[in-house]
Amino acid sequence: MKNNFFTALGDQTGNKPLGWGGGIDRFPQRLGSEFARFTIGGTVKSTLAAGLQEDTRYHLCGCRGVLARTTHAVSRTFITYDRSGRRTPNIAGLAGIYSGPMAMTMWYPGGYTALGYGVRQGNLVVGITTGITVIREFSPELKGLFHHRQSMEFGNLADGEKP
Repeated sequence: MKNNFFTALGDQTGNKPLGWGGGIDRFPQRLGSEFARFTIGGTVKSTLAAGLQEDTRYHLCGCRGVLARTTHAVSRTFITYDRSGRRTPNIAGLAGIYSGPMAMTMWYPGGYTALGYGVRQGNLVVGITTGITVIREFSPELKGLFHHRQSMEFGNLADGEKP
């Protein structure tokens, strides 16, 4: 729901879709629209993944090196694994990404089409999803970096002393 709120807030700020007006009374409409979009996309992804036996989870790369790990992370938007552990096109994931924004155009005012606006929004989500998988891949190091920094900042405190 948090993602829906911030996406709807961005739409409210940018007055999207234009035909809905810009008043604050339109925010619940935008929030409901975003909730429906994420629900439709998630339902399509889960249903297809079950039928195609695709693994929708993200698995860290067992490889070494920034380039190899980044390549693995980026490819996960387009490639996934089947139940046998073989690489396969991420049909369910991509269908989920595109179905929500394309369906959303059904209740948007005229001028917003599934193949125009819906595909553009889906392309944006592909980019965001790819960025998130790269962050997930390197999250153990990022967590360690932040933990190490926090330990250094608070490591010199006496027991029971507050920072």
